[in-house]
Amino acid sequence: MTKKIEDVVREIQCRAASRPGLRGRNLRRGEVSALLLAVGFAAGCGSSSAGVAGSNDSGISDAEVTGPDVSAPSDGGVADSPPTTDSSPPDSGVIDSSAPDSSAPDSSAPVDSGVPPTDSGSLPEAAPADAALVPLDPANLSKCTGTNPIACHFGGPSGDGTPGFQANYDVTVELGGATAGDTSVQAEISRGMLAPVATQAGDTAIYNMVVNVRYPEGQPVADLTGAASMPTGLDMYFWPGAGGPALLKGIGYAPAVAPIVVYLATDSTGCDQFDTAFAGWGQWLPQYFDAPITIANYGNSGVDTPGFAGGGSYWGAIEKVITANDYLLIELGDNDKTDSATSITNGLDTMITGARAKGATPILMTPANRAIFKGDVVQPYTTGNVPTIMAQVAAAQKVTLLDLTTRTTTWIMGLGPTGYPPYFAPGENDHFDPAGASIVAGFVRDLIKAPTSGPALPGLAKYAR
Repeated sequence: MTKKIEDVVREIQCRAASRPGLRGRNLRRGEVSALLLAVGFAAGCGSSSAGVAGSNDSGISDAEVTGPDVSAPSDGGVADSPPTTDSSPPDSGVIDSSAPDSSAPDSSAPVDSGVPPTDSGSLPEAAPADAALVPLDPANLSKCTGTNPIACHFGGPSGDGTPGFQANYDVTVELGGATAGDTSVQAEISRGMLAPVATQAGDTAIYNMVVNVRYPEGQPVADLTGAASMPTGLDMYFWPGAGGPALLKGIGYAPAVAPIVVYLATDSTGCDQFDTAFAGWGQWLPQYFDAPITIANYGNSGVDTPGFAGGGSYWGAIEKVITANDYLLIELGDNDKTDSATSITNGLDTMITGARAKGATPILMTPANRAIFKGDVVQPYTTGNVPTIMAQVAAAQKVTLLDLTTRTTTWIMGLGPTGYPPYFAPGENDHFDPAGASIVAGFVRDLIKAPTSGPALPGLAKYAR
């Protein structure tokens, strides 16, 4: 897509004016960069000349601005509808994070919300649902405490303490209340389920999602000490944003009836990180998909492709529960430095063959690149020659290939050697922070909708937000 500079500027101004955290002030360079990402693919705020190339009176040549697709797809699995008006008394039963909190702090909640700022440029705008997937039960609000965040602990089967156990829950939330609110939803260990939702005073909106719950939470092997400190069962967190308090009017949950599970085979770049200074792209992928899709992230720090394929807590655990109509998304390579091409290929083949034997669909995704620069140029991803090996295996096995390496290289190149740090963990050029992980998760969503090569993924893409 090509846009004239004046149209890009107009869209940035319009988007900034619509975001409470940006309205009425000058934008910082990082905020402008994030909004550039947003307008690259999303529909504009009324501009009609996008796609017209040529000169302009600004004296600046036309530029092509690219970024993750944040437009709401027409087949996103949830019908578009305006927020429903709350017919009950304005303050009836709503947990309001702006109200004084007399309860003790929730020690189980992450220290920091980890919610990427609303100007990250990749946050999907989910449409409210026509109807609740699960009936809202007023009694459930008694299990929710605190204000920053509102933390709800429902317990459940994963409390049996069995390593490798997993369950999936259909969850419906009603957000909004008497005052204006700004609520984002997380589950388990800082797992992004719903990007910030702004509600006007007196309005509420229903959202449905499917939450994967495992024991232990987070990574299957790494950081078990931290995971052991978390409550077992279904845990939901509602965080306030720049536009107002978190408002939770109602919540319902039940064992999932017909979930479609996307199992992630990944490493520290994609796993559920316990330390909120770090984040994996897989940790923020759920917010990009509507029910019945749920993300089961079996990623673990330090694991390589042969190790994941041969690990009982990794592919071995997934193989026990993956079933027909599920997906296996494989993104490994960060730790394959000393692995031979044969061992990497054999590991990929093992998981592809095993997933197909269960009636599931395997997907190969090349690893995210690192922010390593030589001058102003991002260096190619070279660890284990994994991108090339994955492409060869995908072609031989007729598997869908998603080229995340090229997509992240383009993104990092656009940020530049001084612009990438806000999207990576402190002092890192490899691991993301929540803002960066959310953007990369958006790239993953985009690639699922338009794969690099191999079979299309209509059964998964149609639920993308």
